[in-house]
Amino acid sequence: HAAVAELVDLVLKYPIECGPKLQTMFDHLTLRMADGNSKVLLLALSSLERMVPVLKDSLEVVLNTLIPVLSQQIGSANASVRNTTMKVLDSLIDNVDNTSLVQYFANVIAFGNPRAKAAMVEKTAAIVPTVYRQKPQLITKHVLPRAVRLVEDPDGAMRTACTSLLLALAAELGVKGLEATDMTDDQRRRVMAAVQGNAGYHRTQPLRSA
Repeated sequence: HAAVAELVDLVLKYPIECGPKLQTMFDHLTLRMADGNSKVLLLALSSLERMVPVLKDSLEVVLNTLIPVLSQQIGSANASVRNTTMKVLDSLIDNVDNTSLVQYFANVIAFGNPRAKAAMVEKTAAIVPTVYRQKPQLITKHVLPRAVRLVEDPDGAMRTACTSLLLALAAELGVKGLEATDMTDDQRRRVMAAVQGNAGYHRTQPLRSA
């Protein structure tokens, strides 16, 4: 506990000076965020929540380890851990260049904790407009292919999150641009049904000829 408190105090007092040593400093913090002791974990998460608005884009150098560790905690059975983790992610979205976040968010959607995926899809949907306007290629490369695959997931929470993501994508690419994306006919049918408000898009079947 003392080590985490000391780290926070150092960062809050000397954020610029801490920049070159941030990776080493955060190695210790990410270990605490993977701790099985909920008190230690919550202390680390709440400490991070305090540091994010101060460090801002300096955190880009640690996102490759930070985002996967945070995503693990979204699926925690402990409500306080889940809620604090979500606050940290929201703070990252507010304070760190979203173009730096998007690839790591997309990687969690593809390969991360299954219990975290729906929440991460919602967070990704939230940053689509900002990222697309700055670097549209990041959306078409990292997010769009993930969204197309998600339409095949039957989970209820994932359907809701996937619809949010597809609507965010359609708002930027246009429905025609979304429809022109490389995907199977079945995936295209589901994507278009979701964008058009069909909540049962996952059950959409091809029309049979008479």
